Amino acid sequence: MSHVDLVSAGIHESRIEEPVLVATHRIDPELLPDVQDACSKAHARYVPWSGETSMRELRKTPAVLVTGLRIGERRVPEDVLDLATNSYPDLSLLVLCREPLLRPTMSLNNGRVILVSPPLTSQRVASVLRSLLSDRQMGYASTDTATGHLGPKSPVNVRRYRRSDYWVGVLSSGRDERASARLPLVRQTKTDGLTVILPKPGMSTLLEVNAVAACFKRDRDGADRSASLEQGLGERGAALHLAPGADEWTVYWPHKHWPLFLSSPLRLPNVWNLCRSMERIGKNLIRFHAAHCDMIAALTCFPSASSGNPDSNTSLVASATALMPSLGEGGAALLDFLEQETRGQPVDLVGAVIEVF
Repeated sequence: MSHVDLVSAGIHESRIEEPVLVATHRIDPELLPDVQDACSKAHARYVPWSGETSMRELRKTPAVLVTGLRIGERRVPEDVLDLATNSYPDLSLLVLCREPLLRPTMSLNNGRVILVSPPLTSQRVASVLRSLLSDRQMGYASTDTATGHLGPKSPVNVRRYRRSDYWVGVLSSGRDERASARLPLVRQTKTDGLTVILPKPGMSTLLEVNAVAACFKRDRDGADRSASLEQGLGERGAALHLAPGADEWTVYWPHKHWPLFLSSPLRLPNVWNLCRSMERIGKNLIRFHAAHCDMIAALTCFPSASSGNPDSNTSLVASATALMPSLGEGGAALLDFLEQETRGQPVDLVGAVIEVF
């Protein structure tokens, strides 16, 4: 099958924005404005597709096709499957469902197909789009480690990752515009799972991510894990671990003034202040079951901590309140909010957002 001629139709691709195909004939007309708005929020190029079979290759291959399932439909339409199989074999599908699902979002086919349940708001669609447009590595090398450096010098640095069962975004910012803020360290392996280390802002020495990741192995008991992390990491930072299969969280958090939240539409309460809970029980290490739609937001401070007294209760409450709306919109939306806030008001901050599909 050849590719649709979108360029000759007057649709020009941006060198920055990723093109996103939208199956306009498969989505209810009243939803299309929200989808177009979602593409704008996700910094993506809205490219309408109405099922044409006369096609030719785009200059920039689209990464995502947005389509819909109407009430009563149970299969992805044949023309959509044909496009994703023959024309663009690496295309991810974002399927907007008109009937409620068991979860707000569901991942199929090793993360290539994402189903979104009502309500189909532009914010929710944009959040899923952002995760699909992130740096995607569906296979696993023996190890995939980000050392904490990122590109040119910048007061704010951001990096995103996506696997089949989770999404990760990391961010760092600094007051010094001449320096490059050091990102959290990220280690991802199929056998050991995901480890993210948040160093103290301004640290000049690199932490040993492999040694810290080894402390989270499942054959260690709680006391052994805690002692190993106290020795290997201490108060130089904090660490998050998501076990292989994304079924268990382990959090090492010795800094009780650093914000740490768990958000999920499937848990009660929907937002859990993990840091406060760990402070109450007097422990630096906590383990608990991970579930679909879990999202952890881990920060060394709130973005607004650069103004006023960051340790005052009034300031912390105000900062947490400002963060809450983004916690309900997904990891990608929250990371965008944090990036926007830190760019507008530079502060020494290191943060990570992890979302389980």
